[in-house]
Amino acid sequence: MLTKKQRIVLNAINEYVQRESISPTVRELCDIVGITSTSTVHAHLNKLEEKGYITRKRESPRSIRVVKEYNI
Repeated sequence: MLTKKQRIVLNAINEYVQRESISPTVRELCDIVGITSTSTVHAHLNKLEEKGYITRKRESPRSIRVVKEYNI
């Protein structure tokens, strides 16, 4: 089960990838979802990864991939 904020972050990732054909950076996600703290976005990404919704390579800033379907 996703929290409201996790769902917002996941939707933002999906929309960005569809529009730009590349995943957003953490800073871009902050700007998109209106969160000023990168550590807060990192926390949401960590939870999404733990729950199996995304994968990412920590050393690459544009490596977020949505791998699990979800309902909006």
